Amino acid sequence: MNLAKDPIPLLVRRIAFPASVGWFFNTMFNVVDTFWAGQLSAQAIAALSLSMIPFLGLLSLGIGLGQGTNALVSNALGAQQNERAVRLIAQALLLALVASGLVMLLGQTFTPVLYRHMGAEESYLEMALNYIDWLIYGCATFIINLTANAGLNAQGDTKTYRNALICGFLANIILDPLLMFGWGPFPQMGVEGIAIATILIQLGIVLYVITKVRQSSLGQQLRFKYFKPQQGLLRDLIRQGLPSTISMMFIALNFFVILFFISDYGKSAVAAFGVSTRIVQVMLLPTIGLNVAALSLTGFNFGAGDLHRVKEIWRTCMRIALLMMCICAVVLFAVPRLWLGLFTESPEILDVGESLLRVEAVLLPAYTTLFLGVAVLQGLKKPMFGMILGGYRLIIAPVILFWFFSEVLGYGLNGIWVGIFLTTCSGAVITWIFVKYTFLKITTQSV
Repeated sequence: MNLAKDPIPLLVRRIAFPASVGWFFNTMFNVVDTFWAGQLSAQAIAALSLSMIPFLGLLSLGIGLGQGTNALVSNALGAQQNERAVRLIAQALLLALVASGLVMLLGQTFTPVLYRHMGAEESYLEMALNYIDWLIYGCATFIINLTANAGLNAQGDTKTYRNALICGFLANIILDPLLMFGWGPFPQMGVEGIAIATILIQLGIVLYVITKVRQSSLGQQLRFKYFKPQQGLLRDLIRQGLPSTISMMFIALNFFVILFFISDYGKSAVAAFGVSTRIVQVMLLPTIGLNVAALSLTGFNFGAGDLHRVKEIWRTCMRIALLMMCICAVVLFAVPRLWLGLFTESPEILDVGESLLRVEAVLLPAYTTLFLGVAVLQGLKKPMFGMILGGYRLIIAPVILFWFFSEVLGYGLNGIWVGIFLTTCSGAVITWIFVKYTFLKITTQSV
């Protein structure tokens, strides 16, 4: 495909569809984990829900580095600087190894303290730590996968990761029960078995994705000397990727804030939030591919200096995303208990999750505006907006609004749902305005 000349709608479909399919199976991978945990107990579901905070923190370095790599490699390709693009991929993989070591150190040090602050104790604490410890040990597989895949995405290849994620999902269906229940020759490992299955599958994906990177047009130009640390390129990658990393960490902190308030209402409320979050992730899956397409295409065409195509990318992706999310919103709002019932039969979890899912259904169009806006701005080499917005939307505003509505006004859990609604809607409005302002500013500067 020709990222500079092919029609934008065609390029969006060719890049977004495979990416969306891949991330569908990635999310279903997590859904399978939640399903099998539910076969153990409500406490097992709560333990996996608790893991979302450190796990997102773990992924934040990989996602931030991946988005930064995608943006810079796309810009270099658009400017026809192929050697710089190859060097960026090599330096990004080197940085991924360093980031993995940092995650292991921080994860082992702070996760037990974090869990205790969130009210986990005794068997609940032990189960949660048994699960997350394995993910921390294997963090390099996640971070390298995300970084290597960014190099493929920048070249328009989203099929490789799609294929890897589909195979990973199918393997997880088999490995989870084998290791968790100890079927056949395997020992019974409980929630640890779920985590070990995840790491084994991620390791297989690493080998496959790295092989495909090596076979790509840029990968064939990789030389060992390119992996020698290059201060300028490492600085560029850190400058571009760090804001996205911090934004992802804000998401992890947001889960901490939400669970901090929700935990006062018991383990069932925590489990309901975890299950509801998985369902919303499934609903948002069609837009993930659009985010990848928006970032890759914006980065390439901005590097090539074609601002008209950049604006068309934004309009095309937004129209498709809003249409899909309006349909998903109706489906989710109409029968929330049906979706929750796929994971649990607990009346307490169903009651709590029903009200939350209806709020989330209304917010689906707002979420896609947020995510697409940040992706386009990343491609325009303006990653700071996402970090600043994340600080407001995920930390500052929720703390204030959750406290005010749930405790001061006494709305309880419903007060937390009101806070989620207000922070998400206001963040979407701010994002829309800033994207339009950025387009106007860039156009004025280019005249």
